[in-house]
Amino acid sequence: LASLLTKQGRSDLADLVMDQLVRVNPESFEALLTRGNYHLANDRPDQAAEDIAKANDLTPDDAEVLLSKGNVEKVVSEDNVATRFLTMGKEKFPQDSRFYQQLADVAMQSLDYETATEFVNEGIEKVNENDSLILLAYKADLQIRASDLEGIKDTIATMRERNFRPDYIQWIEARVLLVQEKWYEASRALNDVRDRMTACREIHTQIDVYRRLCYEKLGQPELALEAYNFALQNAPKNDPAIIGRNRMRTLIGRSDPGQLPLAGYGRRRTRGRQRPAAVRARAPGREGRQGDHRGGGCLGGCRD
Repeated sequence: LASLLTKQGRSDLADLVMDQLVRVNPESFEALLTRGNYHLANDRPDQAAEDIAKANDLTPDDAEVLLSKGNVEKVVSEDNVATRFLTMGKEKFPQDSRFYQQLADVAMQSLDYETATEFVNEGIEKVNENDSLILLAYKADLQIRASDLEGIKDTIATMRERNFRPDYIQWIEARVLLVQEKWYEASRALNDVRDRMTACREIHTQIDVYRRLCYEKLGQPELALEAYNFALQNAPKNDPAIIGRNRMRTLIGRSDPGQLPLAGYGRRRTRGRQRPAAVRARAPGREGRQGDHRGGGCLGGCRD
């Protein structure tokens, strides 16, 4: 109910729903955890930290509590505090893939790509088959963001061995072309994979944003504008797409487009120096989690 009210712009009523949940269940760690994660999702880290700390006092050995504690500490404290709670969770629940992924995210916040990769590799070895595939897909994303071209070659080969869907592998390979600044080849690969991966709205939005980057680099602002518009159809509040659309509208009106400063792909990166966009991403849930290969989710590449 609170989520629905928030989407309708009634955050005041959503807050009342969450407060009532805790008022009726003052000794329930689930209620406190729910409100804490609600506050965290709505950019209220201090309130989130208070609720999650109370939940931790009530039930310190619960996986969801430890994961939430680690997530909120990433925002309000030093990275080593988040790492401490996430490591406790990893040790208590070694088959829960979320701890390995969140530990890798914390390491990447500190620009420590090697440590992030170690956490992911450890998880791939310890979790169940399906979750190891999710972590393998996450590893590929990590390597692309760190411009680790040698590492991603090995990961793609492993994906093929473990029967990832060809269209998901094609999506990874298209992003490698972006890192290599092969704009024409990347634009063709992205257009092809866009037609194949129709089930995942999130990936479609990313594809359209990356397509515009290729078109901008190739000096085709009209096509870039079209790609931005496609991205905004799926994600109307996508800030990079909104900014890019406005920039293209301005550029098309100029007689000499010139060169535009671009963020992200197209800049030479030092290994491990890219702060992950996935910091804000939610950890997948236990059932029907994002990227479930049996269900065809976005994070992991569905297997045949």
